[in-house]
Amino acid sequence: MGYLLKHWRGEHSLARSFWFNFLILGFLLDKIFQSVLEDMESLGVFAFVFAGFLLFWIWQLVGTWRAAVRYDKLCVGERSRHGYKATLAKSIVLLVSGLWVFTLMLSLFVF
Repeated sequence: MGYLLKHWRGEHSLARSFWFNFLILGFLLDKIFQSVLEDMESLGVFAFVFAGFLLFWIWQLVGTWRAAVRYDKLCVGERSRHGYKATLAKSIVLLVSGLWVFTLMLSLFVF
C-alpha cells in the first residue's frame, strides 16, 4: 500500500512515475483489460472490471502529474537543462488521457 500512496502523492521520481507507473503499467493494464473484455459475458462483470480500470487510470494520471509538478519545482534554477522534462511528461499525460477518453467514447458509440 505504501508504493501506491507514494505514487499518488507524487513522491516517486518523475522517471519512475512516468516510465514505469504510467507507460509500462498502463500498457500492461490496457492489454489485460482488452483480453478480459473479449471474454466477458456479464454486464456486472464488465462494470466491475471497468471501475477497477478507471480507478487505476486515475491513480496513474494523478501520481504522474504530481511527480511532474514536484520535479518542476525542484528544477526551478535549472530550467534550461531539466525543466522541459516535467512539461513534456505533463503534455504526454494529457495527450494519452485525451486519446483514451476519445477511444472510450468511440467504442461506446460503436457498440
